[in-house]
Amino acid sequence: MIPTRRGWGLLALACVVAAIWSLVRLGDLLALLALIVAALLVSFLTLVLVRVLARPRATVTADLTTPTPGEVVTVTASLWHDLPFAQDLALRWEGPGAREGGELRVPRGSEARAVVEWRAAQRGPVAIGISGVVVADPLGIARCRLPVSASAEVLVLPALLPPEALPRELAGVGSGRTARGVEETGAGRLREYREGDLPRWVHWKQSARQDRLLVNVPEPESGDRLSIALALSADDYPGAPADFEHAVSLTASIVSQHLRRGGGVDLWTIRRGTPSLSLPAASESEILRFLAAVRLEDVPDPSRPRGEEVADRVGSTGTGSTGPTEALEPSAGLAAPLVVTGAPTPALAALLPTGAAGLVVVSSPARVGAAAASPVALPAGWQLARSTPAQAGASHG
Repeated sequence: MIPTRRGWGLLALACVVAAIWSLVRLGDLLALLALIVAALLVSFLTLVLVRVLARPRATVTADLTTPTPGEVVTVTASLWHDLPFAQDLALRWEGPGAREGGELRVPRGSEARAVVEWRAAQRGPVAIGISGVVVADPLGIARCRLPVSASAEVLVLPALLPPEALPRELAGVGSGRTARGVEETGAGRLREYREGDLPRWVHWKQSARQDRLLVNVPEPESGDRLSIALALSADDYPGAPADFEHAVSLTASIVSQHLRRGGGVDLWTIRRGTPSLSLPAASESEILRFLAAVRLEDVPDPSRPRGEEVADRVGSTGTGSTGPTEALEPSAGLAAPLVVTGAPTPALAALLPTGAAGLVVVSSPARVGAAAASPVALPAGWQLARSTPAQAGASHG
């Protein structure tokens, strides 16, 4: 229990009255002191009663669970309590911009709702909810916090760029090859079962033959298939953090536009120099959710043994995956003709397949002067395009 300003003032007054009474022994002062003590006792007993009987409960919902940066999310908290009378409760919100909300009168045997608006600002998962309620006694002398926890999970998707912000070199980039991890059979295209797939998608006959769950993958209408890779290593982004965020938005925009034209997409990721097929034959929703949660990976410490580093990754995740979704398998070579990264590096250039045409899109501004590094030579047939946050901002203007 915490005294309010009124409570602290009353306690100070009680101390002053007690000190004066000890000197003059005036009966009126003793009566005043008794009145103050009685008020403090009533406050204490009231809060104890509320704490024992209230048993507050809450639910929190959001009108948008997958907003994009800039969108306003309306969050609603519904509260109940078991008190035999109406009670004012102040909500303690948790999440971005958390604060203590105004008092909400919760009637007896019914619910009350509090609504707040939150503007999505940064890509990634966010929990918005309440971590407790604060109740004050009727005299306003003290207050206490009652534990109650409820939250709504919101996943902020990457911001999509307008078509004019995408590099012109993207026109015609694609691949008709089947991605690794997606099998062609007489029954159509199949891939391994992933969490969230509907049971009716499972191809039971092929699953029984191969002793693993396989699901049918519908062919895109246009037959045009795009394989795109996103670099996730910190050494691929020597510039500002905004360069990586722009690379994620650029990847999401390319994927979204291609899928909306009826094409298919295989999403690759490059982690610590190892390309992996993360989402074969994925839908727009799957890819946007995946990209909403990706993070840059630190460059491995060269002084540590490779086995020790892998053991740390397995121990921290339980699966050996460092991303939001584990890739089906690492690949000895990159099978994507489109790569999005911060800046071209020798390690990335070594992964690009030779004898094939492709495009590397970089999101970091070109360095000039003494900071400029020697250009990285890409394999024959590969082109370099640049799309920076500044260029994207100019296209909006």
